[in-house]
Amino acid sequence: MKRLLIILFLCGLLCPRTPAFTQPKVPQDEVPFNIPPQISEAIKKLYSEDALERARAAIDLGKARQEAAPAIPFLVSMLHDDIPIDGLLPSERTFPGREAARALARIGQEAVSKLIGALNDRNWKVRMNAAWALGYTEDTQAVAPLMRLLKDPEEQVRYFAVDSLGKLKDPSAIDSLIPLLRDENRKVQMNAAWALGQIRHPRASEALLDVLHDSNPTIRYYAAESLGKIRDERAVKPLISLLKDTNYNVRMNAVEALGKIGDARATPAVIEALKDNNFGVRYYAVEALGNIRDERTIEPLMEVLKDSNWKLRLRAVTALRRSLRHDRVLLSLTEMLKDQNWRVRLNSVLVLRNAKDSRVVLPLISLLKDENAYVRYNVVDTLIKIKDLRAIEPLIAVLNDKNRQIRMEALRALEELTQQKLGLNFEKWLEWFERNRKDLGV
Repeated sequence: MKRLLIILFLCGLLCPRTPAFTQPKVPQDEVPFNIPPQISEAIKKLYSEDALERARAAIDLGKARQEAAPAIPFLVSMLHDDIPIDGLLPSERTFPGREAARALARIGQEAVSKLIGALNDRNWKVRMNAAWALGYTEDTQAVAPLMRLLKDPEEQVRYFAVDSLGKLKDPSAIDSLIPLLRDENRKVQMNAAWALGQIRHPRASEALLDVLHDSNPTIRYYAAESLGKIRDERAVKPLISLLKDTNYNVRMNAVEALGKIGDARATPAVIEALKDNNFGVRYYAVEALGNIRDERTIEPLMEVLKDSNWKLRLRAVTALRRSLRHDRVLLSLTEMLKDQNWRVRLNSVLVLRNAKDSRVVLPLISLLKDENAYVRYNVVDTLIKIKDLRAIEPLIAVLNDKNRQIRMEALRALEELTQQKLGLNFEKWLEWFERNRKDLGV
């Protein structure tokens, strides 16, 4: 027993102790003297015993961007710092090492080579944070080193290497990313499907089609989304079949993808999706019909204008913007100026602006007294573009609007329509109008 106590005592004296806090591996006395004092002070705080102070110091260095270049070695040397911090960021837990990575990404070009070097570090957390940061540098020299990291034994390292390759959007990464659609880790698979969509190259389509019916709905979800971004017409039929998927998120991404591809073969299936029991699927079906150039989409979209949900009505107004040449569409959208929801009224104003049709002038004039200032302002702006002289007298009345911005916009409209410069004086404008009413023909 005595011998054991002696061994433990000697171990306490001789064995290296783990510090109670994580700190940069570069000695503090290597901080340069000839750098801005605020940078020097922030670097010194990276050695604080308080993880929160270390993280805040890294954030401050990131805000300094290129001016913080002298801090690069110190920030790189704390990429391993994994003490969890809650409350610093509004919606996520962070770590001093992650904030150091964020700072390095914000410093930019000068930090890239050091971050690439950190991808070879023995500590997987260093590799992970370096991989994460490189995705925000927009520097393609990181692509090849990140591709090598796709075989890393640590799944989190692979995950962020995939994530950054997606953000860098370099087509040379496609062949390396495709095998990860079958990675043993589902999160890595998911990110690979997402990343291939970010790159948006048809070479990835076949591999994405292969996993479009994967047993995991999250993989199907991202595969559908990515095929929509690539806009490969080969995906139309497989995506149509996905509209019957049991997972509503998958159906939602499938219908959105069909809208992005814009192939008329999808029209009947997308129209059918308007009846889906999920609001999100119906919403994106409306959007998709607006993107498919097919006359068959018009009647179903006009029916949505009557829906009880204002978000669907608003989306249908936008979707019909390309069909204003049809009288029935123009008249239906003019009726939407009376919608009970101000957002729908506003959107109708914005869409009808492109019609430049005199039939919409009087309905628009009636909205100059709308209760919503955004609606009134945009009506004035739209009347400027239509350039109909019948708007002059109502616009003069708007010079008394309680909102100054709207009054100024009305003045601009009057000056453009009449070529007069009478300022905001309501009486002068009214006098001028009465004097010139006959000549104006209104």
